[in-house]
Amino acid sequence: MALLTAGQVRERITPGSKPLDNTGRFDDTWVDRTVSEFADAFAAWAGYYPQPTTTTEVLSVHQWTDRIMLAWRKITSVTSLEVAGTALTFGTDFYVEHPAAIVREDGLFDPDEEIEIVYVHGLANGTAPEYVKRACALYVEKVAAAERGGSTADPRSTGDVTYYVMPDPSNGRPTGWREVDRLLVMARGQSATVLA
Repeated sequence: MALLTAGQVRERITPGSKPLDNTGRFDDTWVDRTVSEFADAFAAWAGYYPQPTTTTEVLSVHQWTDRIMLAWRKITSVTSLEVAGTALTFGTDFYVEHPAAIVREDGLFDPDEEIEIVYVHGLANGTAPEYVKRACALYVEKVAAAERGGSTADPRSTGDVTYYVMPDPSNGRPTGWREVDRLLVMARGQSATVLA
């Protein structure tokens, strides 16, 4: 399920800004695609998805160990776990240790065996904080404005010089749009003063 539906995005568009029409350029398909793009950008920035997401990982360990770390945090369920083609059972053979570890209870993971795991991770449906939903709607609004007018980032002036704020994740600007980035910084747990 998406973080926001196209209808929910349209309801959240900033009052006074140009609305997204549902029949032309910014139809539901476009809005859904842009919401998905936001979710991917959010995950790259925050380290987890703002909605449930299913991932399949195939991995191996470099030494005998009882735990493996998965690529994504906030594991909500494990659909399947196979070691060298043999299915393991949750609760008997392994358990989840948050935020992203699988711990084997019945032995060790062997470096010579392939591990395949299918799991769901991210925030549970409907649990994304309001500021994340607001950031998503703002992102869609900013992308639409950029497509209408060609501007891709926020302008900033210092004296006689005007420049565009470009995305710079290492400095708290994952998208380059200040309003969106301020909200995303909160999701990652950093101080919003980074954006000052």
